[in-house]
Amino acid sequence: MGTAETRTDLLAHQSRSTLSKLSLNRLKRGTLLYWAVLCTLGTSIIHLVGVVKQPPQSGLLAALLLGGALVQAVIALAVVALPSGRLLIVAAVVQGAGVLLWIVTHSRGLPIGPTIWRAETLSTLDLYLPAMEGVSAFFFLCLFGRTLSMASRTWRTILAVLPSLLIVGFLVWAALHYKAAELYIAIFILTAGLPDSLLELFLPAVGLLVVALFLRIVIRRLRTLTPGAWRTALLVVPALFMISLLTWAGGYNAANAAWFPSSSTVHAPVGQTTLAYCTSGGNPLALDLAEPTAQAARPA
Repeated sequence: MGTAETRTDLLAHQSRSTLSKLSLNRLKRGTLLYWAVLCTLGTSIIHLVGVVKQPPQSGLLAALLLGGALVQAVIALAVVALPSGRLLIVAAVVQGAGVLLWIVTHSRGLPIGPTIWRAETLSTLDLYLPAMEGVSAFFFLCLFGRTLSMASRTWRTILAVLPSLLIVGFLVWAALHYKAAELYIAIFILTAGLPDSLLELFLPAVGLLVVALFLRIVIRRLRTLTPGAWRTALLVVPALFMISLLTWAGGYNAANAAWFPSSSTVHAPVGQTTLAYCTSGGNPLALDLAEPTAQAARPA
């Protein structure tokens, strides 16, 4: 009996020790953290939609993409639950690795076994995913810098100002290149999937937020555990709106983007044949190939 109690006490002590390590230099939640977490959840949804709607021919590639989506979702929930320095730097590394993976797959290709897999031809919608991953990684790094108690006041001030400088820099670029900015805004509005993105992503998320606020009114203990919930809701709603539109557009693109092995060769018989070269929304698209015979007057 005493041995069992000793083991239980030891496990409880180890759990408290691990939790205390993760809680070192805990950060106060704010707008920047919510934007970073929602961007991370959005990229996780985009990866998940791509795997489900357009599964790669390689099982290992599908497992890699699915595992990456799950890791992004878990780290986002962990950071918002316990915004400590260690979890923030892990989240920054995960999102940075996502950007690096995107660059590799769209340039050299991703080697899996003897085959190099490349994503479909780059389009404007393809940029939503790395942009969200890059922005969230940048925000996580800035938040991590705020938890460094040993850093000088100058460095902490710089890290606190950097997100605002990013927004100002974007606005300055848009003002100097207003024609290109107008084009990008038009593309964003046209690809945002309105009103479906609002009905299927934004409004359900806002509904969950409203339910949580209602439960907070009814349950006294919940009110004690969630101080400043109304302020948090006001901070989250604009982020939810923007991220839901980006996630919808990125998910739609992922559902229609295929992965191609560079080592694969298409063998077509003489004459005309029909091949499925990609799928759109789960439906194969046909491609007719025609090759003249060797006796033709002008062989290809």
